[in-house]
Amino acid sequence: MRGGAIINLSSVGAITAWAGGAAYCAAKSGVLALTKVLATEYGSWNIRVNAISPGAIMTPNLEASIERNHHLDRLQARTVLGRVGEAVEVANVAVCFWPRRKRPTSRRRTSWWMADG
Repeated sequence: MRGGAIINLSSVGAITAWAGGAAYCAAKSGVLALTKVLATEYGSWNIRVNAISPGAIMTPNLEASIERNHHLDRLQARTVLGRVGEAVEVANVAVCFWPRRKRPTSRRRTSWWMADG
C-alpha cells in the first residue's frame, strides 16, 4: 500500500495581516491553498497533506529582531498564553502528522493546525 505524509509550514500570517507584510502573508496563504490542493490530488495514493501555521517562535532571527526593535511585549500580548513559542512546540505538532506503521489513515486527508502561544 502506498502512502505517506507531507507536512507544510505556513504561518499565522496566512490569516492575520500587518503593515508591510503583504508578500509574506500572501505567500503563507498560498501554502495553505497548496496544502488543500495537494491533499485532494494525493489522497487517492493514501498520502496525507497537512499544514502547521506557527505564530511567533523564538529563533535566532526573532531574538535579533527583539534586540533591535524591543517588541517582545507586543508579541506576547498577541498570544493567548502571553508568550512566544519554542521550536520544539512546532516539532511536536509535526510529530502528530507523521505517519505511523500499521495505523489506518483517516478519510480526512488534510488539516491545518495553528501553533501560536
